[in-house]
Amino acid sequence: MKRIWLAVSAAALAGCSAEADSISQQQVIDALEGTDAGITEITTEDPGNSGMVPDGYQYHLVVVLEEVAPRGGQFFICDERDVCDRVKGYFDSMPELVGPHRYQSESGRVVAQLNSEVSQETADQIVAAIEEF
Repeated sequence: MKRIWLAVSAAALAGCSAEADSISQQQVIDALEGTDAGITEITTEDPGNSGMVPDGYQYHLVVVLEEVAPRGGQFFICDERDVCDRVKGYFDSMPELVGPHRYQSESGRVVAQLNSEVSQETADQIVAAIEEF
């Protein structure tokens, strides 16, 4: 009985630790810089200074895209999916204000919100870059 309990506990912990691996802002920056999306600048913002966006995320990146400079988009990196779900939900609640380019990575722990004037081609490159996270 103890062996079964240990095996179940170990499996549960292994599943938790895989999901708990943090995504660094550098990983996201490297993925974005690896695209041909025309990113001319990436800055990091203080997570405490993001206005009305739900808090709890670890990193906030702002990018300038050549085709809509000096505008571009922003990225939120979370350790927990439910935090990024709230961030994405915030943007989804006002599509007429933030535009159509609102995306979340496969794991749910990276959210992208791009300027509404960004082409779909550029948006697709950005989505491909963050999808792996």
